Amino acid sequence: MNVTIKAIPVFTVSPDNSVCLNNKPQLTASGVNAYLWSPASLVSNATISNPVANTAVTTLYSVIIKDTTCGDMDTLFTNLVILPLPTVTADKSNDINCAIGSAVLTAAGALQYNWSPPTALSNRASPSPIASPGGTVTYTVTGTGNNGCSNTAAVIVYVDFTGKVSYSVPNAFTPNSDGKNDCFRIKYFGQVQELHFIIYNRWGNLVFASSNADDCWDGTYKGNPAEAGNYVYYIKAKTGCGPVERKGNVLLLR
Repeated sequence: MNVTIKAIPVFTVSPDNSVCLNNKPQLTASGVNAYLWSPASLVSNATISNPVANTAVTTLYSVIIKDTTCGDMDTLFTNLVILPLPTVTADKSNDINCAIGSAVLTAAGALQYNWSPPTALSNRASPSPIASPGGTVTYTVTGTGNNGCSNTAAVIVYVDFTGKVSYSVPNAFTPNSDGKNDCFRIKYFGQVQELHFIIYNRWGNLVFASSNADDCWDGTYKGNPAEAGNYVYYIKAKTGCGPVERKGNVLLLR
């Protein structure tokens, strides 16, 4: 007669753990073939060795493990700490049209950010990137808090290039360094893809030329203050809403 002596079972349970609120970790027990988890309502299946935890609050789980052959049994415990998610918000400064060619996105509530899609973004890792899309886009930001947990928020930037724009140009400016109207520039042109911006004095001399929509004439000529009086400008631009051409006079006041 052969007599087999079954070894005393070794019962184990997964160690205490911390997880983010949006995660559902798997609990694990081992040792024999009969299990009973509690609270039973907070696991996917209370009678298997590896159920999935389903709780939104920190919970102390227990599992009764039993060897159905020899009758050995034990109750083990594991604590599951639920970490809160950051409250992430997303906003925009404006929508985009012919007059306003970009929008500043703003995220708050976390320590690190990641925007998607990266379409026409100045910096997808910034809490306040500049967006300049050519069409309407829903931007989603994932924010990660100091506990390593992440949450998301979304904002829609609407793009409409069908409206009319007042492609206005000032008729006078005062370059006296008082911080007000010191530079002659194009205004409210929105997205400018191409630009030809030149200014002549009354003698036909070129006093200013630029292809950058951010540039302006500060009222100087060859490094010296230009004479007060009338100047002629010519502007030709390709914008988000089509071509623009302007000719006119600007008065330099001192």
